Amino acid sequence: MIDDLPDPLVCFLPDGTVLYSNRAHDVIHGAQPGTLVGTDFVGLLPEEHHRTARRFLARMSADMTPSNRTVHSVTEARPGGTPVFVEWTNTAHFDEEGQLLGVIASGRDITARQLEQAQLAHEIRHDALTGVLSRYGLEQHLADCYADAGDDVPELTLIYLDLDGFKEINDRHGHHIGDATLIAVGDVLRGVVRPDDAVGRLGGDEFVLVLHGTDRTSLPIARVRQITRSLNTLDHPVGVSVGLASPRYGESWAQLIAEADRQMFVHKHGTREVRIDA
Repeated sequence: MIDDLPDPLVCFLPDGTVLYSNRAHDVIHGAQPGTLVGTDFVGLLPEEHHRTARRFLARMSADMTPSNRTVHSVTEARPGGTPVFVEWTNTAHFDEEGQLLGVIASGRDITARQLEQAQLAHEIRHDALTGVLSRYGLEQHLADCYADAGDDVPELTLIYLDLDGFKEINDRHGHHIGDATLIAVGDVLRGVVRPDDAVGRLGGDEFVLVLHGTDRTSLPIARVRQITRSLNTLDHPVGVSVGLASPRYGESWAQLIAEADRQMFVHKHGTREVRIDA
């Protein structure tokens, strides 16, 4: 009956040696029935969980902890490395003298729930039309940058972009062409940033680039010129007004966005050049 359970179950000794593994547990690890007996249970877990699992076994032995619940992912289980998320309930068994005899770990596959939550989180953080970060996602990215920097000033440059001529495209060709143009702009912006950089859409035709690193002069200008050239080659070309800002000591990420927005507004409506030419 235990072997036919749909949920995984495994029994192992205090040192992690597997005494029993039912079919569902074998399947999770892509193993043939019975081949996991004698292996190290901790070694079957993702590497990032090894230290925690060893500490768990040591704590059970020392404190006679009766049970423990953990959640981890097994990435080597399914073809193509598809993650499997398992919630484990670990129950320890002791002899009359209080010595740990072993642990029975019963699992529950919560992959569908975890993937659904991950998809929801992705949708919240990304703009549905263009696929770049949403306003919320961008704000979270900047908040993380400031948190990682601690008391230091984050090493980044924020580029605030407002499209010129986009309203005319909408009015003349319709919103479906306008949406297609915004999608194309998102593709252009993703194409000019590095893997650690970020692209976000604040709404409408306003976008933001977050460039990481200490080069706050030549690199941002080079990126803006590259963007300008690319936007001029779209099916429906658009211009761009630009505001650049870098963090200052004591400023928040919200103040950084506001400063870049102010700089963009000056360029767009002030007496200085509206666009940075290619």
